[in-house]
Amino acid sequence: MISDVLRQIKTEGGRTVLHFLLNEASLFYPYCKLQLEQPPVHLEVPQDLAPPLYQGRREQRPILEEPQRQQLSESLRGSPGVLAPIWRTETSTILFGCVFTRHTPDMIDPATSAETFQRLVRAITLGLSNYFQQETLRIDKQVLIALVSAVDGPAVLITAEGDTLAHTTGAVDVLVAHDIVERHGSKLVLKNKQVEDCLQALISGAPPTHAPNANSVQPSRSVYFTEPDSVLKRVSIRKVPNPRSGRAGDAWYLLRVSAPEEIPEEVERLLQKHHDLSHSEARLARYLTLTGSMNDTVDRLGITRNTAKTHLRRIYEKTGVHTQLELAGVVYRLSGLF
Repeated sequence: MISDVLRQIKTEGGRTVLHFLLNEASLFYPYCKLQLEQPPVHLEVPQDLAPPLYQGRREQRPILEEPQRQQLSESLRGSPGVLAPIWRTETSTILFGCVFTRHTPDMIDPATSAETFQRLVRAITLGLSNYFQQETLRIDKQVLIALVSAVDGPAVLITAEGDTLAHTTGAVDVLVAHDIVERHGSKLVLKNKQVEDCLQALISGAPPTHAPNANSVQPSRSVYFTEPDSVLKRVSIRKVPNPRSGRAGDAWYLLRVSAPEEIPEEVERLLQKHHDLSHSEARLARYLTLTGSMNDTVDRLGITRNTAKTHLRRIYEKTGVHTQLELAGVVYRLSGLF
């Protein structure tokens, strides 16, 4: 409603007061609907409360009936008041004003009203600053959670200094358990020398030693290690652009731990049905792919090495492969169906 009134008041250049306050007036410039004897007092608001580049949500205003609108418009049009732009972003401006509908100009002391208005503006601007800072942090947190949730397996997003920004559930525990990092409060300190070297190489911008990723948009490094159960795992570090800053030195780093996916038991039935393997041969093929070790496989299945070799020879004949690596490819392709 007040915007309708401001559209009807013209400035010297023929523009409306609303246009002037939204597009031309400096921040905190007070526009008075009175011919004061002294110039308007400039509002002294701390510079650290300058609004960030943030676009707030628009809320729907209640719709007034026409008689109510007309009555309110007449009341506002004939009342003294003071307004000022108190918050401005690239896409919006917030105006704050006091309109005294029960006062006449001769009832208002200009100095007192200016001082009171200044206090109100300072308080409201401080509140807006705190609100938008919290809102920005909330949105940033949602972005970070979405980022680490988009990856499979344990993942932690850190700064170059090791500050933890976000992580998937249990990811930090996994890194600690594998002696990759140590916890120091909210900061992670790398323990693994190879992983530390990878991170420093990404921070310094050193080109990777292998050709495929030399021109990668998001450079990454990897370290491989074997668990006591002989399962090979991979720790990867990838540089992630910081959405808050365009400087390369402010980049973030995504640490991930990857392991071979569990192969479901249903794969054994598919090996029997589509490759004519026996029950024992199908079990051997699955476990050998899981462990990558013949010794571990015979121990788990409780069979001799000679029996395992006999089964493996028949598996090769029936599946048409010639190596353990090719057999693993067959098994993992079948596991991709689940």
